[in-house]
Parts: sequence; structure tokens; C-alpha cells
Amino acid sequence: MRIVGYVLLAALGVLALLLLCAVVRTLCMKKKTSDYVPHPDPAREREYAEKLSRMVAYETVSHPDDPELEKFRGFHALLAELYPTVHEKLEKTEIDGNLLFFWEGKNHERPLVLMSHQDVVPAEGTWEHAPFRKRFVPEVSAMFARLAAYAPFGLRLLFGNLWLFAPLMKHVMPALSPQAGAMLRTTAAFTMLSGSDACNVLPQEASVWANLRFIPHQGMDESLALIKKRAEKFGLETEVLSASDYSAPADIRGEAWRRVTDTIAEVFPGLAWSPYVMTGATDAKNYQAICDNCIRFAPVIYGPEQMRGMHGVNENIETACLPGAVDFYRALIGNNR
Repeated sequence: MRIVGYVLLAALGVLALLLLCAVVRTLCMKKKTSDYVPHPDPAREREYAEKLSRMVAYETVSHPDDPELEKFRGFHALLAELYPTVHEKLEKTEIDGNLLFFWEGKNHERPLVLMSHQDVVPAEGTWEHAPFRKRFVPEVSAMFARLAAYAPFGLRLLFGNLWLFAPLMKHVMPALSPQAGAMLRTTAAFTMLSGSDACNVLPQEASVWANLRFIPHQGMDESLALIKKRAEKFGLETEVLSASDYSAPADIRGEAWRRVTDTIAEVFPGLAWSPYVMTGATDAKNYQAICDNCIRFAPVIYGPEQMRGMHGVNENIETACLPGAVDFYRALIGNNR
């Protein structure tokens, strides 16, 4: 018993020493504040909001295997009406209903691609189910390291010492919000069900469709194998209808990243920024063949209300952020000349 007591005492001593190291590191961390102050511009906000509202009002819901080119060409006509200079000065190419604008710069050494959607998806509800392994990828660790200096002491202690508190954060983040949990693991949202065609007839078979978003440390093959193994446990068959693996992370220490963060500092002086793991699939993955870094970033206000409405009912955006968004893209393109 005496030996067990010594072992427990030694373990407590090591734990106390680790906590002391974490506290000392936190106390030595320079405290920062985000002192960016927005400058409202009601006239520009109204102008941009009116144009955006006209585009949003134009129905561009897309459906698989049905390009509906005439509908999108009607939307193209609206774009030409709203932005005549762009259509007059830039070289425009239509590719199966998609628009490609080419703006030739003074040199070709620093090419830049900006991408945006024309289409939207039907607003439907989903529910989350995530049986996957949690892990802090480098981008998540970098996010917390960047945010630590701006956080109060308690959170600064956690964020700035992931070497000690990562196991705790793996349990805390999914409890905070689905978005936080999705940065650590593959997610699955069950989106469609089918069974009998009548309410009083038992189905011969039933099916459920799931949409998976793969995480870099547990990609497509491993995640699908987990789903199959769990399904077989309950006598269920699985079939992959279509699949593509996770997108390659951007180099958060590379030139393209610095170009974006330098533009943020220029347009929004004093505003804190950090890396972030994009938990939803985007069409930016289609540009990885020509771009070393595909950075998913939009200079707009996206709070809890906007997150709740994403791809759903009452999806919205704060119009007050539109002037700043225009200024950001203007500076990003101008600095790239």
C-alpha cells in the first residue's frame, strides 16, 4: 500500500507541475485585443443590398442531372444589367451555364482566381450523427493558438496549452456546437428516407441516404469503412452512390495565405483573424488542379443567426458588412497587380 501511495503522490506531483507550466506559459502570453471599429456607410450598404436582393430574388435552385440552362441565362441577363462595366471590359466565357470572366493584369506571375456560386440548394432540414474519431488537425491547433491571446484567462489557459488540454477540448468542442465538433471529426447528416408508398403497408425494404463530410485525419476510405462496419452490425447493406475525399488544406504559412491576411489587415485594421477548418464541402475543390492553395474566406459577418439559416429557411446576410466586403475584394485584386 505504501508503494501505491508513493505512485499516486508522484502522479499528482507530475500533474501539478504540468498545470504550473501551463499557467506560467499563459501568464507570459502577451494579451491582445481586437480594436477594429467598423465605419458604417449607409449609402453604399443600401446600394449593394439592393443589387444583392435582386439577385437573391431570382430563383436559381439547382437539381442534379438537370442543368436548366435557360433559367441560369436569365440570371446572367440580370448580372449584365447590374454590372454593365464588368461585362463590357472583361472577357466573358460561358461554359455549360457557368460564367468565366478573365481580367488580364500587368503580368502573369501572380494569378488569382475568385469563385462564387450562381445556384442554391433546396432548403431542407438535416440531423447530425458522428461516430468518428476526434483529432486536432494543424489548422485547428493554429486557430486556437491565434485566438488564445485575445481570450480571457481561463480560455487562454486552454487555447494556449493544447499540448496539455487537447484531450479535454476534444470532449468540450462537440458540446459547444455542431460546428465546433465538425472541426475534429468526419460528420454524417441523414438527409433522405424511403420506405413504403402507403401509410398502412409495411415496406419490403427501406433506405436512408447520408451526406458525409470527411476530415483530413480520417478520410474517405476509413470513414466509409466505419459506416459499413457499423451497418453490418445491424444487418444493413451500404452502397456508395458518389464520393470524393476531403479537400487539401491551404498552406497557412504560404504566400497566398499571407496575401489574404495582409488584405484583411489593410481593409479591417485592428481586426483579429485566425485559421479555420471549413466544415462544409465547397466547389473550391474543383480548382485544386490549377491552384496550389484554395482559401475559403468571405469578408462578411456570419454569426449564429446566419449559421442557423445556412442552406435553409430564412438564410440571410448582414447588409452592413457589404461595403467592407467590396473594399476587401477591391484591395485583394489591386494588391495582386
